[in-house]
Amino acid sequence: MTERRPKRVAILGSTGSIGVNALRVIADMPEHFEVAGLAAHSSVEGLLKQIEAHEPAMAAVFDDKAHKALKGRMNGSRAKVLAPGVEGLCEMAAAK
Repeated sequence: MTERRPKRVAILGSTGSIGVNALRVIADMPEHFEVAGLAAHSSVEGLLKQIEAHEPAMAAVFDDKAHKALKGRMNGSRAKVLAPGVEGLCEMAAAK
């Protein structure tokens, strides 16, 4: 029997209500899902907490000012901070 690997998931809008609930489901099913990326519009505080909890490979924030704040506060996280705006969201959505 082949061992199944968890599906890698990127949550765009992770700090909103749907994103928060999706992360709860993922946290309850770690054998099925792995958080590969998290993206938010401008909530740096919320995104930082999620990055700490879920350890994604990448993170993005849409707002340019929030992007600068996020980059300055990553404190050794393994997550790669993607470009702000649509560019970073597209890169995350297209990642494998």
